[in-house]
Amino acid sequence: MLDELRAKKEEEARALLAKAGVEVSFPEIPFSADLIQKVEAIGGTVEYIPEGLTLAHLDRIGPLESQWWKKDPHFQDADPSEGKWVLWVPRVLGGSLGRTFEEQLQRAQGFWSEFGLNAELGKASELGYLILLRFHRTGVRFPDHLAWVRTTTPYQETETLALGHFSGIDGLRINHFGRDDRYFRLGIAPLGVIR
Repeated sequence: MLDELRAKKEEEARALLAKAGVEVSFPEIPFSADLIQKVEAIGGTVEYIPEGLTLAHLDRIGPLESQWWKKDPHFQDADPSEGKWVLWVPRVLGGSLGRTFEEQLQRAQGFWSEFGLNAELGKASELGYLILLRFHRTGVRFPDHLAWVRTTTPYQETETLALGHFSGIDGLRINHFGRDDRYFRLGIAPLGVIR
């Protein structure tokens, strides 16, 4: 079952990643079939994030609305994705809105520890890839026009990037919020990982 699932996921991702000039070969899935089924039962999915993706790659995959990061000297485009399998639930995690970075990280760890996994908020390149992959598969835009999800990608000294406001008119937007910001529409969609 896991070999068939890996092959299916690789095939689905191949055409999308070709738009960005990225070739892929997915390794074996490290999660058990039972764990994957438990996460799927709550609306989650298992996905592979290729190594080395940046926002520039995501811009080619599209649709990205925000373009300020291309011109901003403070933006660190040197935060490429790590190649890894993740479990992910594509929705804002309950109890994560309006919390600081540290509070959201604790909430993520509490959620994924129930599955025996470690949690990551994900880099902008990683979470952005998952959001766009889901959009190209299903046509569903997440986060919607009212929400943002925080990432670990740094912006200046005290802020991190967030992705959101993915409406029917615009592409996925990129913004930045302070680590201590408690914006009421800023949540998380954390990744479950094995470390």
